[in-house]
Amino acid sequence: MNYVYDVMLNFQKDFFDFYEWNIEDKLINIHKIPILKVSNQDFKNIKNSQVKFDKSFIPKNKNQKHNHVFLISNGKNVIGIKLNKNGTNYYKSSLLLNDEEEIVNNIKKKENNKIKYKIIKNNNKNYYLTRNERKRKKEVYQKLHKLFQNKEEEKIKYIYLECFNKTENNVIKAYNIIKKEILTNNITCDKIYNFFNINK
Repeated sequence: MNYVYDVMLNFQKDFFDFYEWNIEDKLINIHKIPILKVSNQDFKNIKNSQVKFDKSFIPKNKNQKHNHVFLISNGKNVIGIKLNKNGTNYYKSSLLLNDEEEIVNNIKKKENNKIKYKIIKNNNKNYYLTRNERKRKKEVYQKLHKLFQNKEEEKIKYIYLECFNKTENNVIKAYNIIKKEILTNNITCDKIYNFFNINK
């Protein structure tokens, strides 16, 4: 097993590059952490998806405070992984640029480790969104859902008209279409976000 020393990590449910870390994030410094060299495909799967590792594989850190925490690298990039007791990677972390470069230089010539895991949930839909974009989508969705719960039908119809330039009298249908657009279309999401800002 290879190890890396004195690494700063910022575990979040969604993966963010180090330049998107927030000042209020809880950063941790790990003195000694295992690292695994993996194939490009394994790296991509683990980074972009929620996966469950085979229990026989899970590396254990002797530091009980950071048990089931380790790094993976494809020889080009590095990410931190934090597993729950069942072996699922709910939390991931990017690394500071200097840390990542040093680790890549040391591990790129190592042999790949064979790891066992299965993909539970694919998160590709958010992969190209920044942290602020994801936050905005969540905020817009919550505000739209609140309108629907409060039966503010005219506002939902108005949002639909603004977004698609046509009317829809079936409020449930309008709500579902807008909701789908929030998840898939950044342009429409911006229009809805602006609507809620104007009407705060």
